[in-house]
Amino acid sequence: MQVVLGAGAEQFNDPTATLLLQIDCIERDSLELRSVGYAVIPLFVDPREEAQPRRKNLLDYILNQVGMLAFFCFAYSG
Repeated sequence: MQVVLGAGAEQFNDPTATLLLQIDCIERDSLELRSVGYAVIPLFVDPREEAQPRRKNLLDYILNQVGMLAFFCFAYSG
């Protein structure tokens, strides 16, 4: 997966930006598309608080370096 926030003269200046991932699957029997979950990841971190910045005008922030995302799946027969 590749995400581009800006290219050339474009700027991306929102330290409170959040990435929302939606996890979809196709049911084996019905072949219908189903949403099975969501993940919310802050793109940037305030290095002093080690948390997502709360203010859009913060000047000192760093890229959030998420090491791994874990998704847990299980079969459900209802």
